[in-house]
Amino acid sequence: MSKYKIITLGTVGWIPTAARETPCICVDLKDSLFIFDAGTGISNFSSKIGLEMLSKHKEIHLFLSHSHLDHVIGLSYLPFFFKDKNLHLYGPGKNITGLSVSETLDSLFKKPLFPLSLNKFPLSLEIKDLDLGETLVENHKIEIILQEHSDPSIGIKLDDAVTYITDTSCNERTSKFAKDSKVLIHETWYDEADYQMMKNNKDESGLRIHSYSSGAAEVAKKAEVELLAMVHLNPAYSEERYKNMLDETKEIFANTIIPDDLDVIDV
Repeated sequence: MSKYKIITLGTVGWIPTAARETPCICVDLKDSLFIFDAGTGISNFSSKIGLEMLSKHKEIHLFLSHSHLDHVIGLSYLPFFFKDKNLHLYGPGKNITGLSVSETLDSLFKKPLFPLSLNKFPLSLEIKDLDLGETLVENHKIEIILQEHSDPSIGIKLDDAVTYITDTSCNERTSKFAKDSKVLIHETWYDEADYQMMKNNKDESGLRIHSYSSGAAEVAKKAEVELLAMVHLNPAYSEERYKNMLDETKEIFANTIIPDDLDVIDV
C-alpha cells in the first residue's frame, strides 16, 4: 500500500478552464490530510474522491505557497467543505512577506469583497505563519524554501518525499531542495515554443517568475526525483498543446506526467 496518495484537485494557473481548476494539490496520508494551495480546485472536494478524503480526516492542514488570487480564492469555499473539521491554515508569514498570514488574508476577506472575515468563518480555524526551514506537523517534516516570483512565494517539501514548487523560475536552488524526492510537483507555465520566443526576443522577465517545460525537466533530472508532475499549466494552451509539452519534457526526463484534475498519484 502506498504511503503518499496525491490527488490533483486543481492543475491550471490563473484561470479555470473547462477541464481544470486553479491550484489545489492534496496528499492523503493514513494519519493526516495535507493540502497545498487553495485555488478553485478546492471545489473538487465535492467529487467522490474529495468526499472520501474529507470523510476520513478530522484534522486538515492547508498550506499556501503565496497569496495570489488563483491560489487563495478557494478559501472562500472553506465553510462549505470544512465546517465540521479542524482546519490548520499555513502560509508565508511576516518574516517572509512583511505581513502575517492573517494580515494578508484579512485584506481579502472583509466587506465589501466578502461578507465574513476569516475569524468569523463558521468552522474551527487556526492560522499559522510559516518561516523558512523545517517544522513538524503531526510528526511529518515540512521544509520551506523561498522562491523567486513577482511576490514572495514558497516551495514546500513533505517528509523528503513530496516536493511542491509553483510560481517560480527554473533554478538550481529547487534541484537541491527537491533532491531525491519521490515526486516533484512543479509548475510548467511555458512550453518550448514560448520559451524560445522569449529567449529570442530577449524578453526573459516572465522566465524569472514562471517555469518552462525543458527547464522543469532539467530541475527534475538534477534533483534525481522518481517522478515529475507538471501543474499550474497555462490556461491559454489547449489540452493538445499540453500533450506536446509533455512529449518535449519526456525527451529530457522520461518519467514525467501532466495529471488531470482528480488524478491520483500513488507513491
